[in-house]
Amino acid sequence: TISASTLDLTASPSSPITLLINEQSLTRFSNSPATFPLIQTSGGITGFSASKFIVNSSGFTSGGGVWNVQLSTDGKTLELVYSGATHDSNDNGLHDTWEIAEFGNAATGANPANGDADLDGFSNLIEYALDTRPTSFSSSPLTVDRVTLSGSTFLRMSVPKNPNATQLNYLVEFSSDLSPASWSAAGAVIEGNTASLLVVRDGVSGQPSRFVRLRVVAP
Repeated sequence: TISASTLDLTASPSSPITLLINEQSLTRFSNSPATFPLIQTSGGITGFSASKFIVNSSGFTSGGGVWNVQLSTDGKTLELVYSGATHDSNDNGLHDTWEIAEFGNAATGANPANGDADLDGFSNLIEYALDTRPTSFSSSPLTVDRVTLSGSTFLRMSVPKNPNATQLNYLVEFSSDLSPASWSAAGAVIEGNTASLLVVRDGVSGQPSRFVRLRVVAP
């Protein structure tokens, strides 16, 4: 772990920072979700984006999980996050550990991604992405508000994320008229994206109506 007063990350997606994970770099490794501090600051880290990092774990064969780089919630620590070894034996987009804990099984054909066992309007895949209970009716954990910048008002959505659902893609999309072809994430501004929270602001203002939705895509 490196300590500093402040840090400004000037790398770019076209010239990223590469982190090399090997058997010697992590001692007493446990194949379960974990967070490792890389750089700790007292004054904060600026310029962070996950796209500025590449994690090369080809030399690390002890785990079967996924590695990512994130910024701590207080903005002062750069962290290396390991999802833990997880599997999706029935190919429904839900990791077996979560699926068995929530449904009691991960059998072939069981608990389809588009199913809604509790009839609360959230599919099993969305419940997994948000880490809510798929068998217990609940209100939406999504937060939608408006933020004013330079005199213009923008729609914004905050999405709580399942830290272990690292294989999913979270897409916050906006529309002016709800037509299928109008939904798009183009121009949206990602205000924050950590292992547990995604905050996205609309890039368009000044229109009579704007709508926002969350779309989750499994590989």
